[in-house]
Amino acid sequence: MDKLNHASLWDGAKLSGSRIFVYEHCDMNSLEKVLIRTSKYKIKLVITESIFSMDGDFTPLKDFTWLCQKYML
Repeated sequence: MDKLNHASLWDGAKLSGSRIFVYEHCDMNSLEKVLIRTSKYKIKLVITESIFSMDGDFTPLKDFTWLCQKYML
């Protein structure tokens, strides 16, 4: 879960009862560390926004997708 995701995404994650791991905002190195740390989990869901409405930041989706494929397949 990106640290700066919208509150509605946080609420959904909390209500799911899942264990939540947080990576630094739009930081692919931080995301990679979380993916490595969670390698023992069979099912993972990585949540981000494409455009963060409060700041106008863009997630580097190409890098994001590459990391997810690398560590989740």
